[in-house]
Amino acid sequence: MVAPSAADLRLERSGLLQWLDSDGKVSSSEERGEVVFVGESAARVDAGTGSAIARTDDGVFLWLDHEAKEYAELPLPLKLEDLLTDEERTCLKQIPWVLENAEATVRLTDESRVIDGRKTVRLRVEGHLRDLQFERDTWITRDLSVDLGPYFQLIQNFGALSTLSRGWIGDVIAAQGYPVESTATRRARGRSRVAKLRLVAVSEVSPDTSRYLPPVGYSPSLKRPPVDLKCITAPRPQQ
Repeated sequence: MVAPSAADLRLERSGLLQWLDSDGKVSSSEERGEVVFVGESAARVDAGTGSAIARTDDGVFLWLDHEAKEYAELPLPLKLEDLLTDEERTCLKQIPWVLENAEATVRLTDESRVIDGRKTVRLRVEGHLRDLQFERDTWITRDLSVDLGPYFQLIQNFGALSTLSRGWIGDVIAAQGYPVESTATRRARGRSRVAKLRLVAVSEVSPDTSRYLPPVGYSPSLKRPPVDLKCITAPRPQQ
């Protein structure tokens, strides 16, 4: 069961995903919005018609399909390779945030910005893996006027479940700040993918263990979560 805490965090985030051609022109874009709940041993992300739930106390990942009222349950840490087709596995290798073997540097700079009244500092990540280059600028803060204890505790709990926390991603975790704004770019073979994320609102809510469980009446009939892996090196779709 999910252990209760004094308060959970509720965060609203807006995002923009863009694909760029070799000449820098945007070939496609997609706006995204999500609501995130964070407790000391569980997190939930609501986006569109689905929700992802991760519980570190019992090592369970859940994907909820609210339209079909079904869910998939998988053990943590997730072994995505076991869920993918050969083509999807190729794409997975191009996602730096799940790459343990990527070479990267993490630098907490002395640059600061005030974003929506919050003082932030810039965390810079640069790396590569074979022909893939990636970089991420994240403006992090501890100035959220809420208790960030549940967030940092959850990060530590996730770190204990994954070998990724022992590498460069561990350096990101050690920065001890919450992302207010970020821009992540990866490039390969003349194409680029840019993902932007911004914190819109944050508040404290009462802990509720049912928030991190499948709703009553949902069927555990899904085999896997939906996987949308688009290879950055894939040829551009014909118009």
